[in-house]
Amino acid sequence: MVYGVAVDGKLYKIEPTTGVETPIGDTGVKLLTANKKVFPQSADIDPVSGTFYWAATDANEVSKLYTVNLQTGLATEVGTLPNSISGLAIPGAAAQDGAPDQVSNVTYDFVESSLTGKVTFTAPTQTYGGTPLDKAVELKYVIYIDGQQAATGKVLPGAVKTADVTVTEDGLKNFKIVVSNAVGNGAKFNDNHYVGFDVPYAPENLVLTHSTTGHVKLTWTAPMGVENNGFMGPITYNVIREYNGTGTIVASGLKALTYEEDLTAGEYSSYKYIVESVNGRVTGDYNETEPFFFGSAIEPNYVQPFDTEASATLWQM
Repeated sequence: MVYGVAVDGKLYKIEPTTGVETPIGDTGVKLLTANKKVFPQSADIDPVSGTFYWAATDANEVSKLYTVNLQTGLATEVGTLPNSISGLAIPGAAAQDGAPDQVSNVTYDFVESSLTGKVTFTAPTQTYGGTPLDKAVELKYVIYIDGQQAATGKVLPGAVKTADVTVTEDGLKNFKIVVSNAVGNGAKFNDNHYVGFDVPYAPENLVLTHSTTGHVKLTWTAPMGVENNGFMGPITYNVIREYNGTGTIVASGLKALTYEEDLTAGEYSSYKYIVESVNGRVTGDYNETEPFFFGSAIEPNYVQPFDTEASATLWQM
C-alpha cells in the first residue's frame, strides 16, 4: 500500500494497481497558502519501525519533520527543519537482526595477471543484531563477482575461509560476500578490486621529427604506471598514423621507445601520429603528435569544396 499527504493536508491511502485514493484523516497541518501555493514535501516509512515520517513546509513557509499516524492521519511534530526537504528516504536494514553479520578480513590473491585467484575472509561470530552465533552451526556463504555467483560453500562462525574464483576478463571487479543462516541473508560485504592486467597510462614525452623528404621519427618515454594500482607487466606500444584524418596501425607490439618510417610523396596531405601503451591484454591511454603537412604543393587552379571530413584536416583557421 502507498500513503501520501495531499494539498488539502489529509493523509490518503493509495491503491498501487488502480490509483484509487482513500482518505484516512487530516494531518492538522495547513499546506495551501493564501494564493493557493504549495511548498515541497516528502515522506517515507521506516522499514524497521513502520513509522511514517513526513518532511513538510506549511503555508507559513515553516519546514518541519513529522510522524504521521497511518490509522488516523494525525501528524506529530518531531522538530523544525532549516530548509525544505525533497526526496526523503530511509534505507532499509542491512539484514534481519537474527541473520549473520558481515564477513571481515577479506583479502584477494591473484598472481600477477592471472584471472584465477583466491578470496579469503573471516566468517562473522555474531548476528547483525549483535547476539553470538552458535559456533557449531555452519553458515552458507556466496561470493559474487560483478553480480554473478563465483563461489559458494559452508563455513563455521569465526572460521577463515579461502575460495577459488575466476573472472572472464581484466578489469575492476565488484566483489560481494554474503553469509546466511536459517533466519536469512546476512549483511553484505561489498568491495572493488582490480584483477588482471591494469590499464597503463599514456606514453610520455612524445617527440616527432620529420624532414622535407618524408622521413619521420618518433621517440617517447615509458608511462609512469597503471590506473588502478594493479598488475603492470612489460609495456609494448602501438603506433597509428593518421593520414587526412584516417588512422592506420603502422606498428604494434613495439618494445622500443622509438619508431621511424619514410612517407611516400604524393598530394599535399595532413599527417599525425598516435602512440598508445599496451599492458598485456589491455590497451591503455595514448599520446599524439601535432599534425604536420607533407606532399606536393597546391598549385592553381585549385578548388576545395570541403565536402569530406578529411578535407578539413588540410587547413587551419
